[in-house]
Amino acid sequence: MHDEQDREKVRDDQLEAETYQPVFDTRFSWRFIRQRPKRKRLILATVTLVGIIILAACAVYALRFLSPLAFACSRDNRGKGTCFVFFRQPLPPACPPDCHAADLNEANLSGVELNKADLSGAILRRAELREARLIKADLSGADLSWADLRRASLLAANLLEARLKRADLTRADLRIANLEKADLSLADLFEADMSTSNLRWANLVRADLTGADLSGAMLFEADLREADLSGASLYEAFLRRADLSRVILEGADLRRADLREAHLSGANLNGAWYNDTTLWPEGFDPVQEGAVFQY
Repeated sequence: MHDEQDREKVRDDQLEAETYQPVFDTRFSWRFIRQRPKRKRLILATVTLVGIIILAACAVYALRFLSPLAFACSRDNRGKGTCFVFFRQPLPPACPPDCHAADLNEANLSGVELNKADLSGAILRRAELREARLIKADLSGADLSWADLRRASLLAANLLEARLKRADLTRADLRIANLEKADLSLADLFEADMSTSNLRWANLVRADLTGADLSGAMLFEADLREADLSGASLYEAFLRRADLSRVILEGADLRRADLREAHLSGANLNGAWYNDTTLWPEGFDPVQEGAVFQY
């Protein structure tokens, strides 16, 4: 009797052992255990990186609505976009509209809106004014030397006797602007739109006006010595008595331009366009200087 019970007990123990026998191969399980920490680290690093990116994006879009922080995007000459967050310089209490003689030296005012503001006599040396909107603003007598005005909108702005020496006005909008007696020497005006602007008696010595639009502009007695006007449009521009000594006019459009009494000694006119309505200084031969006739 006891022997039979012992045999049944042994049989139960064997059955229990078979039931709880590991299914996985020992080698496989050890390989899995060795790889598990690496996988955990990889998953943890991925989750952390995604979290940082999401938090950074949320922070940027949240901060753009908080003053004095600002958010702006721009494109370079190759079309590559760049976005940045920056601290904007606080403006004086009454500005705008009254910013007369305000001291904003080296201020960061990128993207600011100062349309019709009175900035006459203001000090804006080395100021950051990228993509700023200064439509019909009064900047007469203002000091904008070395200022960054790339893609700024200065439509119909008053810049009478303003100082813009070495200012960066790349692709700025200066249509109908008053730049009479303004100092634009050594300024960067690459592809700037200056059509129908007033540049009478302006100083543009050694300025970069490559590809600029000066169609219909008033340049009476303007000083353009050694300026680069390669590919610029001077269609219907008034350049009477202007100093164009050693100026580069390669590929420029001079159709219907008035150049009577202008000084063209040493000027480079290779490939410049002109037509039968272009008015040249007395005795000047455009063909001999390399200009090309266009209807």
